[in-house]
Amino acid sequence: MLLNKMIIACLKTAFVFSLPFFANHMNTPKLTACLLGMLCVAAARSQSTRQLRRDTLPAPDTLQAELKEQLQEQIPVISLDDNELKSDGQNQVASLLGAGRDPFYNAASFNFSAAHFRIRGYDGDAFKVLLNGAPVENPDNGLPAYNLFSGLSGVLRNRSLITGLKANAYTAFAMGSTTAIDARASRMQPQTTVQMGIASSNYRYSMSAAYSSGLNSRGWAWAIAGSIRWANEGYVPGTFYHGGSYLLSVDKRLSPHHLFSLAVIGAPVTRARAGAAVAEMQQLAGSVYYNPYWGYQNGVKRSAAISETHRPYVVATHTFTVNAQTELTTAWWYTGGNSSSTGLDWYNAPDPRPDYYRYLPGYIKDEAQQNQLAAALLGNEAMRQINWAELYAVNRTDSTTIHHANGFDTATASGYRSHYILSRNTSHMRQTGFNSTLRTRINEQVELNGGLSYEQQTVRYYKTIADLLGGDFYVDLNQYAEQDFPGNADAIQNDLRHPNRIVHTGDKYGYDYAMQVSKAAGWLQVAATQRHVDWFMAAGFSSTSFGRTGYVTNGLFPYNSYGKSNRYSFSDYALRAGATYKINGRHYVYANGALYTQAPYYNNVFISPATRNTVQQQIAAAKIQSAEAGYILNAPRIRLRLNMYYTRSSNGMDVLSFYHDDYRSFVNYALRNISKLYYGSELGVEAKVLPNVTANAAAAIGKYLYAGRQHATITLDNSTKVLDEQTVYLQNYRIGGSPQQVLCAGITYRSPAYWFAGFTCNYMSDQWLEANPIRRTFAATEDLAYKNTQWHAVVDQQRLQAQYLLNCTAGYSWRLPWQWGFKKPVYLVWFAGINNLLNNKQMVSGGYEQLRFDYTDKNVNKFPPKLLYAYGTTFLLNVSLRF
Repeated sequence: MLLNKMIIACLKTAFVFSLPFFANHMNTPKLTACLLGMLCVAAARSQSTRQLRRDTLPAPDTLQAELKEQLQEQIPVISLDDNELKSDGQNQVASLLGAGRDPFYNAASFNFSAAHFRIRGYDGDAFKVLLNGAPVENPDNGLPAYNLFSGLSGVLRNRSLITGLKANAYTAFAMGSTTAIDARASRMQPQTTVQMGIASSNYRYSMSAAYSSGLNSRGWAWAIAGSIRWANEGYVPGTFYHGGSYLLSVDKRLSPHHLFSLAVIGAPVTRARAGAAVAEMQQLAGSVYYNPYWGYQNGVKRSAAISETHRPYVVATHTFTVNAQTELTTAWWYTGGNSSSTGLDWYNAPDPRPDYYRYLPGYIKDEAQQNQLAAALLGNEAMRQINWAELYAVNRTDSTTIHHANGFDTATASGYRSHYILSRNTSHMRQTGFNSTLRTRINEQVELNGGLSYEQQTVRYYKTIADLLGGDFYVDLNQYAEQDFPGNADAIQNDLRHPNRIVHTGDKYGYDYAMQVSKAAGWLQVAATQRHVDWFMAAGFSSTSFGRTGYVTNGLFPYNSYGKSNRYSFSDYALRAGATYKINGRHYVYANGALYTQAPYYNNVFISPATRNTVQQQIAAAKIQSAEAGYILNAPRIRLRLNMYYTRSSNGMDVLSFYHDDYRSFVNYALRNISKLYYGSELGVEAKVLPNVTANAAAAIGKYLYAGRQHATITLDNSTKVLDEQTVYLQNYRIGGSPQQVLCAGITYRSPAYWFAGFTCNYMSDQWLEANPIRRTFAATEDLAYKNTQWHAVVDQQRLQAQYLLNCTAGYSWRLPWQWGFKKPVYLVWFAGINNLLNNKQMVSGGYEQLRFDYTDKNVNKFPPKLLYAYGTTFLLNVSLRF
């Protein structure tokens, strides 16, 4: 946290001292006045329409697109290239290049984000992101690290997007899309931008500045950018946000054939999280934004759930232009840093969470006591939140002496022993690798693409004491092992090499292990452009291996926790092919297909990596088959794409850990044979209905299902013994987390006076909570009459209500008059957006069925679902100077 605070403070200081620099850069003091008064935009509109048309030039970019990116910085960004139709000659029909400003992806990238819509229902690892040729992804789940680009959308606008299964010049292993971000300084438009903004969602205020020089006569180019965003309290009570971002990019062109680039990018963020909650607590709090993660301490809100992330990337790129037909790009990268989150931990003490199910009125059977507790919770906010004062009081009452401290027979530790602490779970990542891609045109019709890559990464996971909460020390013992193995002094030790270890603030405790992963890959693609047909074929091969290294000897698993585990290796392939039939220069039909295998992630193979090296009984790579076909219209006044897709995956794996009420212990629920099916259609339309009016519409109608029964192996977290083997009856249940039917329609007016305004109406439905596999087993429904009310309550999946949203955006660009003394064009730009204009607060944006289940009474309301709701009306207003 201290490092993040220092970086953000440095960024704030840099912005303050940069104002005179920007004024000197323009050689006029009037720019300083503009910088200090940017938020008073109304004064700039005093010019007449005649003056505006004389002084204003069209902006070189699209304000609306930039606004949308800033509105969705908390979610994955999908951006599109403005590719145009080109012809290689009279005998050729224009080929469809890239995304062609795909109208469906334009809508899906922003309009459906409030409901966490996933394109085609795919998991995040199906979407790849490259930065100057280097992959940007999290090692444990393959998800792109989108947070790395937060606050930098203005300078990271040179991008190429390959959607679906189309021919891909960057990789053969992406099923959803590939976004290649070009952050080389020589490719950026020479420009200086200073921006300020206010918002009402995760953060309240923002400032950013960016400068790019362009390539000078000596072959150098450089770009620098930074931003800060902060809120002492966000939209949800008890949350805050302190974030920054930075980019430094330097290019050196040695000759027309060689360009060397270096880019450093990072985004330190510290934030207090909001937690999902059961409906009972939301009703007692009178708000769907009830957050159980905070409480009052000395009259000030304090959160127990604080996340910190800072993992900068360093990418060195060499672009070798052999000739006009061949280019070789090689990127070397290194990334490292921490991601951590805090939470309450306790030892031999009552559960401190305010929404613990035993503390809720619904748990009490006596109606009078139930009503009394409900009335108390309803009238006292402090009772619904963490009681920090009580935690401190408990820790200051247990004055004790620990004998045989730290494994020494004669050593003791005396003082106040903490029973409640604030823990910090940390993952420290180090990753390095290279990626080399070749593009060469064999002749006028055939292009060859290929690539080789290798990456190696180590992620170390450990837990430390963040705060002793008034106590003097904490003892590193396993309280659950103490319950299961009473009297066994070895079993209760988290680290047998340091028994009875006394830990203080900042010390490690509990677990400490690392996962090492290495991956090598190669691929080749041939693409041909002919008179009426474009086609491609691609093949790829990859080799992945991973293993675990334990740094503590767990008392329950003394021979299977410390040191290196076995190494697990997988060889995978990717085959892709497709063709586009060009009816003419406006009408196209296409079909693409792919076959993949994909190695599992280590978190789905190791059953309990925090304690031991044990893995699932059967380990296999997933198999994926996918196909798509569609029709595209690219006409001067209308763009349309209709697409149908079908994807099936099998041999998936997962591991769930939770408290099992039937076994009265924490268990590991290892799932295998997970099959999924995704199919549906997508439609996107964008039409210029009037010279200055554009209408657009998009729709996605799909079904995302589990395609077969799964197998579960249940083990206690404190034992390697297999407790049970179960069949999970999830076939034809919906995959949760994303609406499966979405519709949107919008209209945008662009004035000749350089302002625009747009409205979009969105409808999202067919969204389901992710099904708890434990409830879909024979053990969960045993003794229930088939298809009676209680049976349906246990096995039926919860479908969420359909929802609607109305969003609006607006922007304006004004070129400051030459009479003010500027030596180059200077633009004052403002843009604003309002999300959820009708203040719909009933949209569930996330949630899950609790994994705990009442096996005794089969009462699903004992552990009801926990939900998160989308924000009501929020706004964003940004004002910037560009010159």
